[in-house]
Amino acid sequence: MQLRGKRWSYWVNGHRLYVDNAWSWSGWTQERAVLDGRTLASAGADLNTDGGLNGGFELAPDETGIAQAIKISLRSGLFGMRCKVWLGDRLVEPEAVETKVWRGRKGDWPYAGDA
Repeated sequence: MQLRGKRWSYWVNGHRLYVDNAWSWSGWTQERAVLDGRTLASAGADLNTDGGLNGGFELAPDETGIAQAIKISLRSGLFGMRCKVWLGDRLVEPEAVETKVWRGRKGDWPYAGDA
């Protein structure tokens, strides 16, 4: 299947955080949070039967090794996906955003070097 995705890149207290979202025209959607090369949270759903995803993740300090929780919000809008990341109550700005289109199975990601 053909997937279209977006990746947001953040520096959070000296750690590299990637937030990925992808979807297909068949109704499949997937998202994940990758911290320092480890996938800490992921989800995938068929919009036609499962009703979609939860729209983000909350990563606890015991998962990340960072003193404050990381909250990730993913929302679709008229002009595409939006991602917001908070460290505690502070909004973190993305360092970079990239888009890709690739062929793969449900759950596949095109990015090398991470989980």
